[in-house]
Amino acid sequence: MTRAGVLFGAMLAAVPLLGVAEIRQTRDIARPAATGDARITGMIVSDEATNQPVRAAIVTLNGTEGGVGRTVVSDDAGRFTFDRLPAGRFLVSASKRAYVTMNYGATRPGRAGVPIAVAAGQTSTIKFAVPRGAVITGRVMDDRGTPLAHQPIFVLEFRWQNGQRTLTRVALDSAPETDDRGVYRAYGLPAGEYLIAAAPGLGTPINTARDVTAADLDRATREIQGTRGTPATDTRAPSTAAAPSGRVTGPAPVFHPNTPDAASAVTISLNAGEERSGIDVRFLPVPISTITGTVTAPDGAVALTSIQVSMAPNGPAIPTQGFGIGASIGGYGSTRARADGQFTLAGVSPGRYLLVARVAPAPAPRGSPPPAATPAASGGAGAASLGATTTYWAVADVVVNGDDVVVPLDLRPAGEIHGRIVFDGALPPPADLTRLRISLTAALASSTTALGVPPAQAHDDRTFVVTGVTPAKYRISASGLPMGWALAAATVQGRDVLDGLLDVGPDALAIDLVLTLSDHPSELSGTLQNPAGRPAPEYVVVVFPTDRAGWTWLSRRVQAVRPGTNGVFTIPNLPPGEYYLGAVSDVETNEWFDPAFLERLVPASTTITLAAGEKKTQDLRVVR
Repeated sequence: MTRAGVLFGAMLAAVPLLGVAEIRQTRDIARPAATGDARITGMIVSDEATNQPVRAAIVTLNGTEGGVGRTVVSDDAGRFTFDRLPAGRFLVSASKRAYVTMNYGATRPGRAGVPIAVAAGQTSTIKFAVPRGAVITGRVMDDRGTPLAHQPIFVLEFRWQNGQRTLTRVALDSAPETDDRGVYRAYGLPAGEYLIAAAPGLGTPINTARDVTAADLDRATREIQGTRGTPATDTRAPSTAAAPSGRVTGPAPVFHPNTPDAASAVTISLNAGEERSGIDVRFLPVPISTITGTVTAPDGAVALTSIQVSMAPNGPAIPTQGFGIGASIGGYGSTRARADGQFTLAGVSPGRYLLVARVAPAPAPRGSPPPAATPAASGGAGAASLGATTTYWAVADVVVNGDDVVVPLDLRPAGEIHGRIVFDGALPPPADLTRLRISLTAALASSTTALGVPPAQAHDDRTFVVTGVTPAKYRISASGLPMGWALAAATVQGRDVLDGLLDVGPDALAIDLVLTLSDHPSELSGTLQNPAGRPAPEYVVVVFPTDRAGWTWLSRRVQAVRPGTNGVFTIPNLPPGEYYLGAVSDVETNEWFDPAFLERLVPASTTITLAAGEKKTQDLRVVR
């Protein structure tokens, strides 16, 4: 069977993994009141040639419809029993320290399992294997080869998140850290490919002052050569302060073996149960800079409100997520400007960064009138109220190569989107629209300049205002839609941007948006059956457009839905067009937004056409 496994494949939400200590007794940890006479029994074995029983494994059962959740521990023979179950469908998983958590029916760790259906009075017996976890060990040293104690270690892997391949921290039972010899041991890892990294932390000597040599500066310059991409930012170039006589160096976040660049890191490929030693990490001293500056109000007065200044890499860097110990791998950081508008970001390693300042309006007490805007005047009286009713922002592109940098950040008001709602249909338009919310979500490629836009509430006069809009590309969505109505179009200057992105530039202070709601949206439904002609609810039906331009993150034309226990599926509010329809059983959550994944699914899919307002039925059958 191929990875897709079927002609029409399906997608299941991942079952949460457990990380718990080993329990020596065989007992029912949480026995609920009797609710039925069905039973699920089974055995947990090791995923090895001998299939040895796994004792003291934590076995968890959850009903697919909720309402039932139990945990037991396997006995010395690896056996377990869930009794007094109601008729229904259940997901079962098993975990044990030093092993990898597995869901019953999953093809590999981290994948969704297959539900077990039991009728009243029925006993279902299962057997499944849990693989031993792999191990990575090594030492962490400074640039002189001295072992570093109490140094946190990051085990990283690539996952599909937020629309792109993202380097993510692996969740382990215990976070690896070096001992007094500088040795770490990361265990319980599923088979796969990993990166090992460390960031300056408790055991790392930071900021050792010495003169930076020409070779140091040359290396720093080479590190940032080739970066590209300029955001809509302050066009003034940052000024370089006079270099002190004794510049500062220190360790930067580093990937195994000794590179600050994730793209140049060495990948460690592990088989199940394999132990890989000698994966050492060595910190190298790099020139450390300090970024300082002043945030000012639009008229040049110093802004006295509390302003957040954040920093993120700018350029072709690998996106990262989930690094929270010590200095962040990737160079992220933030600070708050002082009362005089001045800010400082210390310990910045060479690279190209984006500085973003923001001041948002403080939420007013419930029932109080909005505060009156006060013009910012020199002397601070007006500046103190900056942000009382409006979001202000500033962005600057900064290159750091070992010298201290001074960056001016001039605030400007965020834009607004003024909108109105149009109803297209035979139903009478609803009188109450206060539950309707209009949201703007920044596309990932521009998320460094997007500061988070609060949802806008629609008014009964069919208008709305989205405030706090900063330069970025946004996807438009709506929630709390009136019964019987669906969002059909979002028009700006005669162009529908609902299937694409709304591009907001730095000078767009006001944008007019028309949202069209329709009472006759298109809909796709049908049944999914297995080869024997029975319902196949263990799959999730996937629909995606034949036009590859629509294979984008959170596109409304890419949808996945799990059939009910009777195999029936319904995909509402699907825009008209030509689609591929398929399913696959082995996939990560949201992986269906990955264009490479959809490309692999195309040959195993069927093609359908959906007309405007059509309610189409398309039945599917899984074939092997």
